Amino acid sequence: MVRIDPGKFNVFFTLQTLSVDDDGAGGTNEPVWSDVAHFWGELSQSGSGRGIRDTQFVFDYSYQVKTHYMSELEQLTERARLVTNHGWVLYIDNIENIDTKNFFAVIKCSKEK
Repeated sequence: MVRIDPGKFNVFFTLQTLSVDDDGAGGTNEPVWSDVAHFWGELSQSGSGRGIRDTQFVFDYSYQVKTHYMSELEQLTERARLVTNHGWVLYIDNIENIDTKNFFAVIKCSKEK
């Protein structure tokens, strides 16, 4: 287990939403994850005492997020996920403290739903 000090561990995220690929040719519609926005986050105080092992998250992290794509954050559903620059896939559990003026929010997420 690697201990991480809150606020010291920066993670870059890609926000992805789930859509349906309709090729218009009568074929099977397949779900497709599409990139929506890029933003960065760091461990919030509620992540204190948690850490990473290799490239896997210990479950249940909160992230402080600063982004210029706050409109996407406000419209997120359970069909959205975050992909970090380390290749971790995080599913969004809750978004709170959205501050559209300062482009800030807290995202609570876990590695699996």
